Amino acid sequence: QVLNNVVPKESDPLIANKDKCSPPPGWDLGLCDWFLELKAKAGYELLVILFFSEHLGRGVLGALIGGSTSYIYRDYHVPATKIQIYSGIVGLPWALKPVVGLLSDLVPIGCYNKAPYMVIVTVLGTAAFVCVGVIPASSLPIAAVVACFFTQQMQLSTNDLLTEATYAEKIRETPDIGPAIISYVWFGMNVGGLVGTLLVGWLVSYSPKLPFTVAVFASVPILAPLALGHLKEKPLTDQELSARRARIALEGEVCLIAGLMVLAAAALALSGLLTGDPIINGCVAIAVLLMMLTVVSLVLTPVLAKFTVFSMLQPALTLSISGAGFYFGIDTPAEFPQGPHFSMFFLTSVMGTVGQVMSLVGVLCYQRYMSTWRYRSLLMVSNIAYTLASLLGVLFYTRLNLKLGIPDHVFVLGGDALQALIFQWQWMPQVVILAYLCPAGIEATMYALLAGCHNLGSSVSSSMGSLLLKILQIDPDGSLDESAQFKNLWIASAISSVLPLITILLLIKLVPDGQQGEKLIPDDQRSATAGSLWRTWMGRETATHSTQV
Repeated sequence: QVLNNVVPKESDPLIANKDKCSPPPGWDLGLCDWFLELKAKAGYELLVILFFSEHLGRGVLGALIGGSTSYIYRDYHVPATKIQIYSGIVGLPWALKPVVGLLSDLVPIGCYNKAPYMVIVTVLGTAAFVCVGVIPASSLPIAAVVACFFTQQMQLSTNDLLTEATYAEKIRETPDIGPAIISYVWFGMNVGGLVGTLLVGWLVSYSPKLPFTVAVFASVPILAPLALGHLKEKPLTDQELSARRARIALEGEVCLIAGLMVLAAAALALSGLLTGDPIINGCVAIAVLLMMLTVVSLVLTPVLAKFTVFSMLQPALTLSISGAGFYFGIDTPAEFPQGPHFSMFFLTSVMGTVGQVMSLVGVLCYQRYMSTWRYRSLLMVSNIAYTLASLLGVLFYTRLNLKLGIPDHVFVLGGDALQALIFQWQWMPQVVILAYLCPAGIEATMYALLAGCHNLGSSVSSSMGSLLLKILQIDPDGSLDESAQFKNLWIASAISSVLPLITILLLIKLVPDGQQGEKLIPDDQRSATAGSLWRTWMGRETATHSTQV
């Protein structure tokens, strides 16, 4: 009923077979009917594999990693500017999705192009969890720690990509389940994140390494549904593989973008690890962003190019200053007398739990009230609202909340809850767009390309945030009496909050003005580059074809 936008009546039975012991109708807000209908249309195997990859993987594992990495950096006394650089490097596997997508499409292992890759990264990621969780800090240099974090994210991003490609194929077959399947993924991911968040605060209070040891038990289980064939992959024949390779060869520009993203990731990683200089790394990040924006604008089909530019610019302009924000909140009275002096448990489990709960509320609100909005309208409203919510950070870093009589704990929880709620309204429609923009036959590659460009923007955000902190002379590292390091943090927060307004001005030109659930590209469009500026200029498209596209 929810899939068809029909509000269940209280008199409607929960299921067709009535039973005196059944719970009263309407007790579940229609979620059971919604799930049963989704299972019937999508298949239980897909929902199971999404549970292990997204709910347990990105949800539980993501929360365990996210809630403890900052404390690992703190144990190594890594300054805030370097935390930003390292965060950008650790996030690069999400930008390398196009490379993984191409490999999975072009180089199957044992005639299968998804499951073997997922098994390989799961084994490597589990080994990385063991290294960080078991090896003492004295025997594990910070560069090795960053490498382990990178490998863990490679596990999560690869499994995420290949299951995303699987449900993108299903959405193309049955377009009306698009918003519902996205809601299932993100609702479960937030539930898993809530479980992980509740655990990590307790675990990290014993040792920042303990969450990584526990993460091993959440990393391994996905191997079971993969072994049972829940991806429903059919072995590729030599003819099918040859046809696929020939087709991707015709999309040479897509391979070009993937290659450039490898170079971009390598440039960001090497400039961060070898120099550690925020200025050099920030300049490299700006150059990478400009290069990628130019290339995708030239070589992709116009509708793909426009949205890719938007999805790359939006996170890139939201400059990350989380490294400095972490020290602002966690520093002790001896380190920062004027600070809020949050406990580790509050900063991880309490704030994290509130954020996860509000994210769940955001997903439910989206599915219930916003899944039929037009893309432009929803993104315009949500982006403006998120900017206003982010400006609350300025009040916090200037301590104006205390002058207004609002305690730090209450103020931060309220602001974090509001941002988590609005973020889901901002992000969910973009996930839906990504699924509907994948041409048939190369879903893994194109989903990877579109998502990878967005994630590259996030890595650029970390590097540019490090540059901003350097310019404003903000570089805390948990040392004694470092109050002066936070003097200009409110300025950094204001810039980070206001800068994304640029993308709001461009939104009308870059985002398709379509209804969620509608197809954005024709069923017979099997090219990601047809009608592009480059092909038109080079005379590789006929006028009729270009006009039609």
